[in-house]
Amino acid sequence: MPESNELASQVQAMRIELEDVSQMTEALLRSSGAELEARILDFLQRDDVATRIFELTDGVRSQLEISRLLKADGLNSDKSKVSRTIELLRDEHRLLIKSRSKGGSAVYRHSKLTKALHIDRTIARRRKRS
Repeated sequence: MPESNELASQVQAMRIELEDVSQMTEALLRSSGAELEARILDFLQRDDVATRIFELTDGVRSQLEISRLLKADGLNSDKSKVSRTIELLRDEHRLLIKSRSKGGSAVYRHSKLTKALHIDRTIARRRKRS
């Protein structure tokens, strides 16, 4: 029983720390988010393939499925271009998170940064206008 009390105490401390980090992140985004948002949206506006990959990312589709859908949309992008673009969206712009599907294959989903900066809504509005 003492171990379970200690474990519960550690979990509580981790939750408090996580909440603190979340609040700090939100404050930082409020102070510099507009500049970051503008930089990301500028990149997406200049790269149709990156924008479409972003739109197709749903936490279910694999890189191969995204690649096939891009071809169906008439966007000329080979597997290496898709791979490089996903890496750029994930590592440089922090818009995608790599995770695993129930079957174990790699899939991608939008990061919390995407929601915080409203990137997904802005891209959807741009798509409706065009």
